[in-house]
Amino acid sequence: MVVQRATFLTNSWTNSVDNYNYESRNVSVDAFNRYNFSEQLYLVLGTQFQFFDMDQNTNGIIDVMRENAKFNIIDPYATVVYNSSIGLNINTLIVHSNNHSEYGSHWVYNINPSYQFESIPLRLLTSYSTAYITPSLYQLYGPFGNIALTPEENATAEAGFETKLFNEKLTVNAVGFYRQEKNTFGFFFDFVTSDAFYINNEGKNNAKGVETNVNLEVNKSINFAANYTFTEVEQQFNRFIPKNKVNANANFKITEKLGTSLIYQYVSDRSDAFYDEANFVTETVNLKAYQLFNANIRYQVIPNRLSLLGAIDNIFNEDFQEAIGYNTRGRNFRIGMNFQF
Repeated sequence: MVVQRATFLTNSWTNSVDNYNYESRNVSVDAFNRYNFSEQLYLVLGTQFQFFDMDQNTNGIIDVMRENAKFNIIDPYATVVYNSSIGLNINTLIVHSNNHSEYGSHWVYNINPSYQFESIPLRLLTSYSTAYITPSLYQLYGPFGNIALTPEENATAEAGFETKLFNEKLTVNAVGFYRQEKNTFGFFFDFVTSDAFYINNEGKNNAKGVETNVNLEVNKSINFAANYTFTEVEQQFNRFIPKNKVNANANFKITEKLGTSLIYQYVSDRSDAFYDEANFVTETVNLKAYQLFNANIRYQVIPNRLSLLGAIDNIFNEDFQEAIGYNTRGRNFRIGMNFQF
């Protein structure tokens, strides 16, 4: 895959327009095989290879050379799945991940057992996983790159349940999670010297919360769904993350070809920050909570081939901010079509 992007920005220092050109390439190959030991137990073995490189130039002057900005990753992995006859299911993923040309190799793993009761409609869920995230090409070699960056590491534990009631027309699930991260990526800017580059944030930080989902199928033509997420993070990393978030939608199949949906979203207040050039300090601000109502309609002109689409976003023209200094759309309309070959 090749991605190219050109950006034109006004330079207030030179009173001219700067032309930034970016190009990156990505090759990904995944080979795997499944080995069945029984109807209940099987193993998947595979290896994924990835290659990345990039270049960048400003006004025709090379900032990043492709020959210097590249790396590859080889990921052997094994997945064991066991589905017992007594309701116990175990899915274990062991990945010799990030056999990285710059950072060497590192093991990550994921185990998520579950148990389905026979006598009651209840399924217990749990999982534990680790992750190893290496810096991107831009974070390493871009204009603000830092080749001294170390990979980010995190571990996540989850536990919850799922139940299906009223002939499986109502599905309810809830999952609590706890995540610990270290060496997270950040950005440093020296307001005196104007030096700027990516860094690793020192220490560990934690996040915890609860996710719930409810789905109600009234009949084949009417469906309601909603989810709620509560998230709590440490104060120094609490930026753009709402403590409470709600999404809900109602879907109506009016005829075999015509359908419509009503969509609701609530996002609680969040923290953000901006640099005050007048006082040379970074100011923390609070972004107010907001709620949005959207609607869309779909009509199949040719079933499974051609559909017409229409939507109204932000029906009540809510004035809100997602990030300080950036505008958001008021009430807006969209029309389109979807053609499948």
